[in-house]
Amino acid sequence: MGLHHHDSEASCFGQAVSRLLRARHPYHTAKKVAGELGCTVKAAENLLAGHLSAKSITRLVRAYGPWFLIDAGAAVAGKTLEQVIAEESGRASREREEWERRERELTNVAAVVRSRLSFHSGDGSRAI
Repeated sequence: MGLHHHDSEASCFGQAVSRLLRARHPYHTAKKVAGELGCTVKAAENLLAGHLSAKSITRLVRAYGPWFLIDAGAAVAGKTLEQVIAEESGRASREREEWERRERELTNVAAVVRSRLSFHSGDGSRAI
């Protein structure tokens, strides 16, 4: 069986997770990780070898929170967690500005429609 593109990505992510766990527990890593994740030492050793399963990812999120995996993903992207957060904050800010611009445009269109309807109704009593 050949190496697929997604296999190498998973392996890279698994290695990033392993590095974070080893940094968190430099001594007796597998034993400490097993205790925190509620799994066997063998399962923790497998995780530390960079092998991730859906079950191990769930355990990681439960034990360390979602930011742990986001931090691992940032490492795979060659960024720090702070850089990822800053980039996401900038993206959200730009998106907010775009929605505010669209809101202003729609408010202006609504005002034009109201004025035309008011003009055509003659008495100005027609509302939208």
